[in-house]
Amino acid sequence: MTSVAVITATIGRESLLRAVQSVKAQTYPCKHYIFVDGEQYFSAVQQLLHSPIYSDVTIIYLPMNTGANNMFNSSINAVAPFLVKEDIICYLDDDNWYDAHHIEQLVRCHQQDTTLDVAYSLRKFIDPQGNFICNDDFESIGLYGIHNHQSCHFKFIYQCQEVQVTMPLPFCGIDANCYSIK
Repeated sequence: MTSVAVITATIGRESLLRAVQSVKAQTYPCKHYIFVDGEQYFSAVQQLLHSPIYSDVTIIYLPMNTGANNMFNSSINAVAPFLVKEDIICYLDDDNWYDAHHIEQLVRCHQQDTTLDVAYSLRKFIDPQGNFICNDDFESIGLYGIHNHQSCHFKFIYQCQEVQVTMPLPFCGIDANCYSIK
């Protein structure tokens, strides 16, 4: 069986609980690693994950902040693959969550085409109240039409089901929450 690691960097935001619960609810077994980005966030994560139901989650406490500063986890995402042993690696930000079949579908892609190094899925836009807005078939797969990487900052407006979502896009790649790496 193909083994899967899910890597989550966190500073202990309350949204981490939903992320952890979504990994626990996967239809394909996976190992969840949570990297706490600095000593100042230890107690927040310990308070959130103190219940025995989270005993299967591997929590790695980093002694110093790697630069998360409430937003960025790229340092942890870059190092974590060298610290886990699973066949496939997935990332999950602490303020996002997976649908129950997310990991299973990505593993199936890797199994159907063994030459794949990366597989991805699309994501969904959800409003702050948890209501589905629409599927994201644009930003989650990257902005491949943009070749000028000097400035990838622009405003993205997506209209779907009579709801308009406006957000700045400060990057030009596939959202790390959407892909798996062999």
